Amino acid sequence: MKLLAAKAKPGARVIYTHPSTGKKESGVILGIVTVGIKLVNVRYGNRTEPTHPTNLEFDRSKT
Repeated sequence: MKLLAAKAKPGARVIYTHPSTGKKESGVILGIVTVGIKLVNVRYGNRTEPTHPTNLEFDRSKT
């Protein structure tokens, strides 16, 4: 996913894919972190993690 796509859709459901293991986890975009490297703030259940946008894709199965 591109950073601009994530920025345009706060609240959208996404799927994170871990780059080395391929493990997937669903989350929700909260916003963009612009300090240093630009990351997407994603809520995964009860925790929020800054995530690199290339590891995210929109979850098209949830509407």
